[in-house]
Amino acid sequence: MSRDLFLGLGDEIINDFLKDLLVDKNEHVQRLEMIAEQNYIDLKLKGSYKSMKGKARYKLHLEEFSEDLTNPKTILFTVEPVGMFSKMALGSIKMFKKKLEPSVVVEKNRLTINLCSIIERWKPEFTYLIKDYSLGNFEIKPGIIIADFTKRKG
Repeated sequence: MSRDLFLGLGDEIINDFLKDLLVDKNEHVQRLEMIAEQNYIDLKLKGSYKSMKGKARYKLHLEEFSEDLTNPKTILFTVEPVGMFSKMALGSIKMFKKKLEPSVVVEKNRLTINLCSIIERWKPEFTYLIKDYSLGNFEIKPGIIIADFTKRKG
């Protein structure tokens, strides 16, 4: 009998969530798109920064993940800006700070995901995962992000 729960989130589902949370409620952002590639996420943003309009692009490389779902640093990414506008616009992420923290924290070239906070804030019906499961694996594949939750013995 398997003790695993696999959860796969496709690009379209994540992009709908980002649109509702960040794009529709921010006048500086016209488009935000996330594309899962092999082992990294390609994040594209179209908007304005300090009166300049442009497109920013970031590669989010999976650095590590914690098995402990209560760890505030459940998933860590290195943020690689692609192009000069992207480097300049990285500092403007603070405009999203209130909407994202403590679930998602961006500091310098690092993005930290607090999975416990995301579940409690946006999907409270899944809070049983936090106490009954650990994060066995976390993968980024073309078009999908897959989390493998393993039921704890007990």
